[in-house]
Amino acid sequence: MEKKIRFGDLVRESGRPQTHTLWTDAKHDKQLQQAIKKNQVVTVIQEPTSNKKDFGRIGFHEQPGASYLIFPRSLKTDDNDARIIGLNYQLIEEPIVKNPVKLSEIKLPKVKPKTHVPKAEATEKPEVEAPKPPPRKNFSFTIKRTATLETKVDVEAENKAAAKEQAMKLVKEQPFSIEKAEIEDRIAKIQEHL
Repeated sequence: MEKKIRFGDLVRESGRPQTHTLWTDAKHDKQLQQAIKKNQVVTVIQEPTSNKKDFGRIGFHEQPGASYLIFPRSLKTDDNDARIIGLNYQLIEEPIVKNPVKLSEIKLPKVKPKTHVPKAEATEKPEVEAPKPPPRKNFSFTIKRTATLETKVDVEAENKAAAKEQAMKLVKEQPFSIEKAEIEDRIAKIQEHL
């Protein structure tokens, strides 16, 4: 049976690791090579196609999709083939940037404007037509305008159905003033004419 080591136990014994990105061939990465010799590297294997959780292996195991952690102290374990489980990415320490460059310190190269135009360029001026605006189109809109007017009617009746009937009769007798109504405009149909 494969031995398992909890990531939290490694962090307690060897400190909080930092992520290490391979920008060159691993053989030419001095920091990584030193960490490999001191047994401070864990390879994190992520399998995006499966539902399995990320896990780690002690040592440097180069493979696609792997990431690498470098611990500040040597990893003390008897079994370097053990599976590291329970990866907690919050325990990984962010690397400290030494002497970060401030945006105000960045000096962009100055571009010298062309002062001399060769004769061939000066005489050959291609005529550039201004882009024509797109042709205009005609449209017909059918707009549905709905007026809503709330009217309060008080009635006295034997039941709710009879009260509704009386209220509807009374409201139909009252004038409908559009000035007091709420109007909602909605496009019902659009037709383009060619």
